[in-house]
Amino acid sequence: MPRHPTACCVALFAIAAALPGQRPARVLAETANGLADAAGVHVLDGAVVGAGPGYRASFERSAITVALTGAGNADHRLRFELTGAGREVGPALALRDAEPRCEDEQVIYERGPLLERYEARAKGVKQSFVFEEIPPGHGDLLVTGRIVAPPRLHRADSDHLELGFYARPLLRVSDIVGIDATGARVRGTLGLRGDVLEMRLPPTFVDEVVAPLVLDPFIGPAAGLATNFEGTEFDAAYDEANDVYLVVWHRIVGGTAHTGYAIDALGQRVRGNGTFVGGLIRLSSQPGVLGRASVSVASVNGADAFVVGGESAVLPRRRRPVQRDPRHHRRVALTGGPTAPGPAWIRIPGCHCNATGRAGVPCPKPPFPRSCWKSKP
Repeated sequence: MPRHPTACCVALFAIAAALPGQRPARVLAETANGLADAAGVHVLDGAVVGAGPGYRASFERSAITVALTGAGNADHRLRFELTGAGREVGPALALRDAEPRCEDEQVIYERGPLLERYEARAKGVKQSFVFEEIPPGHGDLLVTGRIVAPPRLHRADSDHLELGFYARPLLRVSDIVGIDATGARVRGTLGLRGDVLEMRLPPTFVDEVVAPLVLDPFIGPAAGLATNFEGTEFDAAYDEANDVYLVVWHRIVGGTAHTGYAIDALGQRVRGNGTFVGGLIRLSSQPGVLGRASVSVASVNGADAFVVGGESAVLPRRRRPVQRDPRHHRRVALTGGPTAPGPAWIRIPGCHCNATGRAGVPCPKPPFPRSCWKSKP
């Protein structure tokens, strides 16, 4: 069942109260509502990914995909591929292929005369198309992209596009805004021709702007669908030397109770004063059975890092016992995205870590991670 921020707050308070040698328990408890809105992008196993309330995103060379999370939402996704840019009357810009790269919590495609940029926000994935120079020609400034979305068109007007099933909107593209170098702003418009999405800024604005000019839309869940906490199980660890927590939890991203759920492990670094360090981290994706999947975290003193371990039970035709899969173990530094622990780390089967992460030291009482790690000799 979905867990709301209030329930999350209780869970985080309980975790914080159990961890000794740290700031007051309210530090984590007070971040609950912030975690509900956490979002971020990073590199995971060589791929550029993102996550936020009610959605996750993937960034490929040719396209980006934004997918809803939650039970039954595995096929609810929107894929966008940039196809053109320029003035309505005039030569189209010569856009080039580009690999996505992560920089300062953004995903960037350098396409020659156009910079394509993405940020994960609480509302959805914020697109930015940056024109360093105003394209030649006249008429509307136009950016086009091909969209692929299994849900049918639910509603379309000049302000936003909604996709969904029957009377239920699921995904939306909205809030087209143009901003120039002086901060001048104008509302843009949306249009859909077949499978081609058109985003426009009016010529009365474009002809007078000071470059660079940015065209900004949003892609994300329809209103009321966003949550980071469906199917949540929490754990947390504290790095006392740096005064940083890593809070980790599970979120359902698709499937049903009958077929088995797809589950993401998420994490967020939080300073002792409650502010975030970086964005939301997608640690792993795996099949699992709700209630038979867990995620644990420990701090590793002297390494300025945390180690996260996960276990799950898969459900094909019949139930299987819980599986510990090393592919879902991650090392998380104080900055950047997660990495595999690698040969520098050894798992210590069956032991516990204390709150500051010293390996091999039994804990006086639960809850603590079910596995711990030490540096390889």
